[in-house]
Amino acid sequence: MQLKHPKRLLSSFKKKYLSSRNPLVTVATFTDYLSDFQSSSLIPRICHQTWEEKIFRLRFAHGLERFHNLNKDFNFILYDSSDRSDYMNSGIWRNTEISKIYNRSNFGVLDADIFSYCILYERGGFYIDLARELPKPLKNYFQLSSPFSLFFSNHQSTMDLVSIQPNSLQVRNNLPIGRSVSHSFMAYKKEHPIMLSTIENICEMFPF
Repeated sequence: MQLKHPKRLLSSFKKKYLSSRNPLVTVATFTDYLSDFQSSSLIPRICHQTWEEKIFRLRFAHGLERFHNLNKDFNFILYDSSDRSDYMNSGIWRNTEISKIYNRSNFGVLDADIFSYCILYERGGFYIDLARELPKPLKNYFQLSSPFSLFFSNHQSTMDLVSIQPNSLQVRNNLPIGRSVSHSFMAYKKEHPIMLSTIENICEMFPF
């Protein structure tokens, strides 16, 4: 199968080409963290996303393009399994307990979960599951003065996602009934204590 307009399809991405074997599309890779990215919000307007590799089927690439076009005021960074491993074994995580746990995990979902907590703690920003889409721009889900945003889902539809940007008292009194905190969508400022506590809890509970 040949695609007639791969460049038109992925015009918002820096790297565009087709696999010679399958109708797969390699999407843009922004592997360098934009440390000088300026934002008036406490939560950096950077979206971290990860997948096992940087090649996607055409239908999946369409969804990525829609999501990126909906959030042109955000920077997106895509990490594959190799990028995750490099990150977890360097910098502040090198030879730490959480890095050792990461290296001993046996499947990609656990790898991605640990990676998401660590990247959000060190750098801040948004973490959005690549398999999920939000119906509204990301800026609708947080306030400039908020250090974090909690997302709640009914596990059935992204369209029913609810987010709040509370202080500790508001969290206690305003938890949406019938929903649980979603891991697929997270937003935190750099070095937020919730992410640090999550990492510490993993270390304390390992092996699970």
